[in-house]
Amino acid sequence: MQYRIRDLYWEMRLQTGSRYDKIGFNQKLKGDGMMESYMQMLAKRSKDASRSAAKLGTADKNRGLLAVADELVAEQQLILDANAKDIEAAKKKGVKQSLIDRLELSERRIADMAEGLRQIAALDDPVGEVLSMKTRPNGLRIGQKRVPLGVVGIIYESRPNVTADAFGLCFKTGNVVILRGGSDAIHSNLAVTKVIQDGLKKCNLPEDAILLVENTDRRKRVLLSGFDCTLTKD
Repeated sequence: MQYRIRDLYWEMRLQTGSRYDKIGFNQKLKGDGMMESYMQMLAKRSKDASRSAAKLGTADKNRGLLAVADELVAEQQLILDANAKDIEAAKKKGVKQSLIDRLELSERRIADMAEGLRQIAALDDPVGEVLSMKTRPNGLRIGQKRVPLGVVGIIYESRPNVTADAFGLCFKTGNVVILRGGSDAIHSNLAVTKVIQDGLKKCNLPEDAILLVENTDRRKRVLLSGFDCTLTKD
């Protein structure tokens, strides 16, 4: 399977048709215009971070992944405390136990999240790989080479472990990611995102390599899902 995702920042700019307005990341948003400005702000930050991420070498990316893995384990109590809020809210809402099981984190699951990042670090770096090369009769050489996409947007359900998985895969491939998780996992996702950003900061790597849509308004999901994303089979 081959995924083709257009650069989200340019898609956002074309769809909203409005200038980027600098607003606070945690500012309360009102009205469609403010929501568009908020999403543009996230996109602008991601776009800026993508320029740095695309230039990172394999050693730096692996160093960042391993540092984030260690940070997840070191700050697991912060994540568990945030997850407890989501679990409590889900139970009050009468969410099915099977869904709560997917939402719930534990020391074991956080350890698995960290191990997943270490496994990604151990993978070969796909960036720069030459897939094919042909020489034309006139001597011109034409080939295919793997390069980062830039900014990737991911919408997913209430599985907070996906936050770390999505970051790891995008970071390894030289991309940055904007995440929009399920509202039931907002506290967990905020905590995991913060820990990941802290791990990157300690390595002097771009913190905005991962950004989370913090507002749970469903219209944010519409804005993010409206960008062009095509799926093709090779």
